[in-house]
Amino acid sequence: MFITILLLVPHIECSDVELISADGRFTGTILTSTTGLALKTSEEKRAFPLDELVELSFGKKPVEDYYVRGIRFHNGDRLSGAIKKLENEKLVVESDLFGLVKVPLTHLAGLDFRSDRISHAKTSRKTHVRLANGDALPGSLRWLDHTSIGVKSSLGLVNIERARAFGITFTNTMSTKSMGLQAVVRFCSGDRVTGKWEGFKAGQLYLTLPSIGEVHFPVEAVTAVLFTGGKSTFMSDMKIKSHESETFVPGGVPRRFRKDASWSGSPIMLNGRRYEKGVSQHARSRLTFSLEGYQKFHAVVGLDDEVKALSESGDAICQIFVDGRKKFERRARQAGKAIEVQVDVAGAKQISLVADFGEGGDAGDRVTWAMARVTR
Repeated sequence: MFITILLLVPHIECSDVELISADGRFTGTILTSTTGLALKTSEEKRAFPLDELVELSFGKKPVEDYYVRGIRFHNGDRLSGAIKKLENEKLVVESDLFGLVKVPLTHLAGLDFRSDRISHAKTSRKTHVRLANGDALPGSLRWLDHTSIGVKSSLGLVNIERARAFGITFTNTMSTKSMGLQAVVRFCSGDRVTGKWEGFKAGQLYLTLPSIGEVHFPVEAVTAVLFTGGKSTFMSDMKIKSHESETFVPGGVPRRFRKDASWSGSPIMLNGRRYEKGVSQHARSRLTFSLEGYQKFHAVVGLDDEVKALSESGDAICQIFVDGRKKFERRARQAGKAIEVQVDVAGAKQISLVADFGEGGDAGDRVTWAMARVTR
């Protein structure tokens, strides 16, 4: 699918940008374009159709997860802000990024009034209110304002002081139908939104969000933009055909795997750089994916930075098998640099990512394939 970028004011630039496309990695200055996105490198000016883009990175900006209040969406997006009130089945939020916005309740996964470290109970009801004492009250949301929350429950209509609530979790279900080419914007604050890329003008990025409409924000607030639904598909968005795991000590608990997180569940970090997408596994394990119509596999592989906090040093063997044939093998160590990987998968039916034991047992053998993707 191809989406045309809006024609904006020419000659507006954004420098120090790293761009990953379907066929390589480039560094330079973004220029506006009527057919996609243009980059001026030290050697040339080059135009990229949006469906060939994978990621834009705006320097090594620190990401601070200061999100403690705001709204969460079904796709993992989150928007910091003050939750004001419920108005005609829409939530009014004073967002930190976009100002006052109205979001349909059906688009939301939850609301957070303050930091919540309590595990959430599950319910088949439409909503449940998470209380400060750990309780969860299931029911249907009737009103919400700055002082109270109204819930119709099995106890009748209950009026809850908002100060007693951590937040609200919704059990809305959203369609998983493909939305086409989408831009996933990650902010320095830790917030994230997904929508249709509309362009770049005078230091501002423009996006249309399905829940809010068109918004714009300064490049300085953005750490990266991911593109999904184009010629590249992230492995973390694909169904895993099989997962095989073997512990170092016989009879141990099988090792799990993670999507879009480190092995422990933290944000992916390799050599001090944060990545939004990837798959993580623990030695010894094998993750297998079915392939059809793809040409190349790309990734950055290494031991996640979280291993540095462990008393044991990590040491793992990273391998890639394509239709049962080994196509890649490198050793990943705690102090080593992440490794750029590119493997030909043209005509292949499946690909397996393997983390095997290195030296010294398996402590710290937490392998992450950051930005793992296949390209048509």
